[in-house]
Order: sequence, then structure tokens, then C-alpha cells
Amino acid sequence: MTTKFFVIPHYEIDFRYSSQGSDLEIINDEGDVIASFVGERALKVFTLLMSFPTVSERDIYIDARIAELTNTSF
Repeated sequence: MTTKFFVIPHYEIDFRYSSQGSDLEIINDEGDVIASFVGERALKVFTLLMSFPTVSERDIYIDARIAELTNTSF
């Protein structure tokens, strides 16, 4: 299994994706795993992260998802 490392500019987070599509980890600048996805979900999230034509568009999307998560009450 090959693991690839990628960097998401501006957010200073990395993500690790295995070549078999079985695992995706999003890692903060301190090396802590802040999100993990498995199987088909990992492939979908990886594809989504790589599909934005500009960093600005990706930043807008990530900001919106973070806002959704922080405004959710449990």
C-alpha cells in the first residue's frame, strides 16, 4: 500500500491518502489527526478536496463546513 501526503494551502493541514482508497486522514500542523475517513467515504472526500479549481474556492467550502460543525449543538 502506498501512502501519499498532500498539503491544503492556507489551512496548514495535511492529508494522507492510501493508494487503495481505504483510508484518508486529515492532519493539523502539529501532526494530530483531526479527521479520518474509511472506504468509499475516503475516496469521495479525497476527490472533493482535489476537485476545486482554486484554493479560494476550496477555502470557501472548508469555511462553510467548519461553520456548520461549530454551529451544531449536540
